[in-house]
Amino acid sequence: MGESYLNRVINPIINTTGTYSRVSGVPDGESIIANAPVIESGGINYYPIYYICAMDTVTGATFSKTGTGVSTGADAYVFSDEPSTLYVGDTTHTFDVADDFATSEGWKCRYVIAYATEANKDDVNGITVNLYSYRATFEFIGSQYLKLSSTSALFGSNSMSNSNQNLRYVNLSSSIFYDNTISAANFCRFCCSLASISLPSVTTISTNYFCGSCYSLTSISLPSLTTIAVTSSYFCGACYSLRSISLPSLTTVDGNSFCANCYPLKRISLPSLITVTGTSFCVGCCYLEYFEIPSTITTLTNTSADTLNYIQFIGLPTNFDIDACNFTGIAGYTKSLAWFTHLAAQLKDNSGGTAKTMTLGATNIALIPSAQATIISNKNWTIN
Repeated sequence: MGESYLNRVINPIINTTGTYSRVSGVPDGESIIANAPVIESGGINYYPIYYICAMDTVTGATFSKTGTGVSTGADAYVFSDEPSTLYVGDTTHTFDVADDFATSEGWKCRYVIAYATEANKDDVNGITVNLYSYRATFEFIGSQYLKLSSTSALFGSNSMSNSNQNLRYVNLSSSIFYDNTISAANFCRFCCSLASISLPSVTTISTNYFCGSCYSLTSISLPSLTTIAVTSSYFCGACYSLRSISLPSLTTVDGNSFCANCYPLKRISLPSLITVTGTSFCVGCCYLEYFEIPSTITTLTNTSADTLNYIQFIGLPTNFDIDACNFTGIAGYTKSLAWFTHLAAQLKDNSGGTAKTMTLGATNIALIPSAQATIISNKNWTIN
């Protein structure tokens, strides 16, 4: 459907395929929501909280306020065919198709600005917005007044048939999440067209399938994220184009799988990581070449054989001293010679104290050079 389909992002843009190009004829959503006025009606002030631009062949002309996938937090709306009118409390609005914007792609579009009262927009839990039933949504832009609830599943779904595959652009750079937390399952699952994710203020993700089966996703940037808590399934899985994960502030991974079956992913760097628990940390990433365990690590209770099961080289900090780690690896994928040399050099010398153990499996043990095996043994380490 044109070049713009290459660029579906959450702003600020971190996108290796280019920047977002608005289709000719589509209104400038950033300017519209940034300049949308606070409106007084009936003695109540209404604040602009987000802008939605829907683009389609215009098979229908009704905007519905209630129902699955539609905002539960907006009190009033301004519609692009009647921009001077504030609609308060209405459940539906019928557009005048003649007023739709014509685009260079041969489609037409219309936009809606959602408004909320002071009490609503400042609700302690934030405003819930779920977009995944708006399959024709073209753009969604949050305003400075938008505080999303932690349970907002913006454009994800647990069913591919309901996913928002036409969503092109989401800009949350002026908005925040309640308590800087995302707890909704399937937050951006089955977005086959999403290219990158950047949520600069989010500190905690406690959800399953935060991003799963995002086939076009190439990068994830969550610079403030400190905690990932996955109760089941995974934080990031089956993202078949994912090449880059930037989580510089992440300290805790607690749950089942951090990353699963992201085949193009080659390197992961988590410089602030302290605690890893759960059953499988990075499973099925068969082209993952390198993972560095930072010196900040104090707990690594994830000892499943699924942990880093394909990886060839695990960077260990100097004087690595965590007991009972399982770095076995999946059958047929052994560690590299560089890994074994590095292993012996990095292990803490426990020759005068308590012995430590590490599980590598028979296949890997057979590849350890005798000189390195002697060093490992002399440091009071047992390799199983």
